[in-house]
Amino acid sequence: MFPFILDEKFGKPASSDEINKIKTNLGFEENRKIILIIGGADGLVKADQIIKKMLQKMNQHYIVIVCGKNEELYNKAEKIKKQTSYKFLKVYRLIDFVSDMLNISDVIITKCGASTFMEILLSKKVPVVINYLWEQEKGNMEYLRNNGLGVYETNINKISEVVCRLISDEKYYAEFLTRITNQKLRNGTKEVSEYIYNF
Repeated sequence: MFPFILDEKFGKPASSDEINKIKTNLGFEENRKIILIIGGADGLVKADQIIKKMLQKMNQHYIVIVCGKNEELYNKAEKIKKQTSYKFLKVYRLIDFVSDMLNISDVIITKCGASTFMEILLSKKVPVVINYLWEQEKGNMEYLRNNGLGVYETNINKISEVVCRLISDEKYYAEFLTRITNQKLRNGTKEVSEYIYNF
């Protein structure tokens, strides 16, 4: 058995200095929490509804949504941004700096695709999973939930409460990070490559 294979830029979490540098380069203020909503190239289902609920609770933290190739979701998110004038809402289409976004985020709202949630865990961040593809991603969700590595919450109305607790309760948040660290997860690209080469 080998660790999960990922791009090597997901091999280890960024340092505090590296995180501050990324934030500066991407135009984020260093002292604000970042909640990232991301679901791959197709965007995250019901992400626009999540944003609306989050904006009812947030007044000082960044809410960042990556819509991928989903133009309908992008247009909805942009409309919400204009209607609310919430200055800490950032909306992206498809991006090529996912690893940077994962590293600077504090909480990541996502689905339970294998690559996505492993990238999140290797970045030492806490995922909030809202759905998964039955049956292929069910095991991913169960691994996450049963080991206490993140939160599985399908009720859109409760997600903002979950996120608020994660960003305000330092002890609660740290417990997730401890469990993630104790899993000793690592990127398996090098090990798998060496095994194939020497086979």
